Amino acid sequence: QNELEHAIHSMGDDVRSVEARLERERDAVKEEAVRKCQQYTADAKEEVMEVVKRVESRFESRLSQLEERQVAEEGKRAEAVGGGRRVGGVWGRWWGGGEGGGVGGGGGGRGPPPPLSLSSLPFCS
Repeated sequence: QNELEHAIHSMGDDVRSVEARLERERDAVKEEAVRKCQQYTADAKEEVMEVVKRVESRFESRLSQLEERQVAEEGKRAEAVGGGRRVGGVWGRWWGGGEGGGVGGGGGGRGPPPPLSLSSLPFCS
């Protein structure tokens, strides 16, 4: 009976030893999984930031192209409507809303000047 008790006690020690080893292995696997997950997250974040930078660069480039095109088209329109920067004085103020022919110097394209009436002239009142 003594041997049987010793064998049972020994088996209990073996079971506890196996449980402890399994627990250490489980903890090691958890730590490795957490480490890999953190590394994967960091790598993914880095990749996303690279994509964001490329998209921002393309957007800024495209925006710059559109702004250049708009400025060129406004310049052409101003040349066609009012002779460009040459419009000034009375006609420029009427058509462009300001000295020098308005925004872009091109007259602004607001149509013909207002109709003249004799009563609107200071020397005919």
